[in-house]
Amino acid sequence: MAIFDQFGTPLPPHGNRERLGATVSGYRPALSDPIATSGLNPTDAAALLQSAAEGNSSDWQTLCELIEERDLHYLGVISTRKRSVAQLPITVEAAGASAKQKQAADFVQKWLDKGIFQRSAFDILDAIAKGFSVHEIIWHCEAGNYYPKKLIYRPQRWFEISYQDGETIWLRADDVKGSKKARPSIKDAVAEPMMQPLDPELPLHTAILHGLA
Repeated sequence: MAIFDQFGTPLPPHGNRERLGATVSGYRPALSDPIATSGLNPTDAAALLQSAAEGNSSDWQTLCELIEERDLHYLGVISTRKRSVAQLPITVEAAGASAKQKQAADFVQKWLDKGIFQRSAFDILDAIAKGFSVHEIIWHCEAGNYYPKKLIYRPQRWFEISYQDGETIWLRADDVKGSKKARPSIKDAVAEPMMQPLDPELPLHTAILHGLA
């Protein structure tokens, strides 16, 4: 259905299209990173750890994926922790006794009953191993009834951590202006463990592994 402005002219549908998704090449490859297929040797591992210590998170995220694929004990520990949390029951309580607060709680409960969050919980908990997890939110848009209808997991290697504050998550992007980074449009679309592994005073790989110990 077209949307018209005050002059009856149809508005362009560019706002409904995905602007920053996977790419065949560039900063957000649709397929695995080359290092995942070329193998890993001690020299490469040392270089990746040094890169992570200097604040470069992309190679570290790829290394995390390799460790999960090749170290079955590590994979088992991580998977157990994810499933233990993902299977916990979720309860919703109204923030107060007013009708509006009860209505808000009922709205959230009905959304949870759709199972949208539960289906994404395991991937959201990927932040346990990698420091953060990002999901793209696809909205159900209906007058007076807006809610997230789908949460799409996006690989951490598509993102970069700000060198300035060690906390802000930037989307790696290729655009005609030469910019390589853009901030996710939804502030709360990024999940981070409460241990705050993105502390700028602590190297990325040290903080994450410390949280897993």
